[in-house]
Amino acid sequence: MEKDVMEKAPKYLAITIIGLSLIFAAQQFYMGLHEIESTDSIYTLWMCLFTVLIAMWCDRDKTGKGWPYEYGFFMFIFWPLVLPYYLAKTRGLDGLVMFFGFGALYALPGLTWYMGYQYS
Repeated sequence: MEKDVMEKAPKYLAITIIGLSLIFAAQQFYMGLHEIESTDSIYTLWMCLFTVLIAMWCDRDKTGKGWPYEYGFFMFIFWPLVLPYYLAKTRGLDGLVMFFGFGALYALPGLTWYMGYQYS
């Protein structure tokens, strides 16, 4: 049972990243719709949560790929630079597509605020 959960951990973390991105994007759209600018602490919270979840996902994902290096803290600090390298080495071209997907999830809340603001 425990091994099964550990094998599915990257999937659960990816679902968590997507879910939190959508929740935060909905909140930002609402704020933009009512012409309210979000505080810096909200963006800092999102940046920290996203970075921690990306580092956790990478740490759990490397166990199934035979990746011998420890990238947890390094990924936490430099994820925009280290993540494309890791994904390209473990998945090839599909990994770079995944990187752009993670980047889109990271930028989604900010973009939805602008969409809501323009729509109001």
